[in-house]
Amino acid sequence: MNKDSTKITKEEFQNKSKLIIDTTKEQIDSVIVHAKKQIMEIPHILDDSIGTEEDAHKIEKELIRKQKDTKDKNISFTQELIRKGIHLAALTIPLSYIFLDRDIMLLILIPLMLLFVGFDIAAKRIYFLRTIYLKIFGKC
Repeated sequence: MNKDSTKITKEEFQNKSKLIIDTTKEQIDSVIVHAKKQIMEIPHILDDSIGTEEDAHKIEKELIRKQKDTKDKNISFTQELIRKGIHLAALTIPLSYIFLDRDIMLLILIPLMLLFVGFDIAAKRIYFLRTIYLKIFGKC
């Protein structure tokens, strides 16, 4: 095979590069528009109607109905941001071991663990917290 047959001209390379860049820009713009729409919905997640047992049951039923109706199993951008935020926050634990002693880490992690376990139990039993928990973490 001749080496010259696989070479492209500078102009062809620039045209292909421009096409790739333009396509990528369009895709990024589309993702940004979709993300902005989802971010604008965040204030509606926590509205004034939280706190009763009926609200918690209504949200749970709605989530179950949406899960059954939804063919697309992808989570929303907002939920993905929350999920990634939790993972990044959890990443601070092993990184902290580099800079802090074991005893200091235990003084930080044990109260945090008790706080989160307590909140998880409370979210199951106190309907006000259950409603907030479901509105933040349970949205389909």
